[in-house]
Amino acid sequence: MLATVTVVFIVSFRSVSAAADYAPWRPPGPGDVRGPCPALNSLANHGILPHNGRRMTYPTLLKGISEGLNVGFDLTLAAGTGGMIGAKNPLQLYFNLDDLANHDLFAEHDASLSRSDIFFGGNNNFNETIWQSVLEYFRHDETVSFPAAAKARLNRIKTERARNPDFTFNGKDVIISYTETAQYLSVFGDPDTGHPQVDWIRIFFG
Repeated sequence: MLATVTVVFIVSFRSVSAAADYAPWRPPGPGDVRGPCPALNSLANHGILPHNGRRMTYPTLLKGISEGLNVGFDLTLAAGTGGMIGAKNPLQLYFNLDDLANHDLFAEHDASLSRSDIFFGGNNNFNETIWQSVLEYFRHDETVSFPAAAKARLNRIKTERARNPDFTFNGKDVIISYTETAQYLSVFGDPDTGHPQVDWIRIFFG
């Protein structure tokens, strides 16, 4: 069932024609900001989105996400709108990547694949222990299958539900979390069948 849910969301990630000129990876520097979304962080680290992680407008996101991840307008519009909702001043029609860390507003949610729940602190920072618990589901495989990805996601939900007294996972969180899984399966693998290389997923999240 969970694997089926993941497959359904892949429909939103159909390929579009795009070619990105990838700049060398650079970590964030002083004054730069990053958020809980590995995809947007990676695009900023490569300079496809503004490297400082600030002033993400709709045109900036449409160009950067299309070129960097090769996904369509509909997904980019949804991601941009979610970011605007969490912005300190939504009427300015831009957001900074760290605005996405606002708990359970849009992108950020409990049971992340690579971040701690906000109850424990550090919900905006990569958590190696949590990521290793996810990686365990396909550590010895060459590619990530739908069932393995779904089981890894379900384990994160069960783990945090058991130990986080403030755990929240509503309908919106279900959609967002499985969309995230569909994203890495289809962007780094085949849009229809998934199976991205495990090594690529390690790099993406790590």
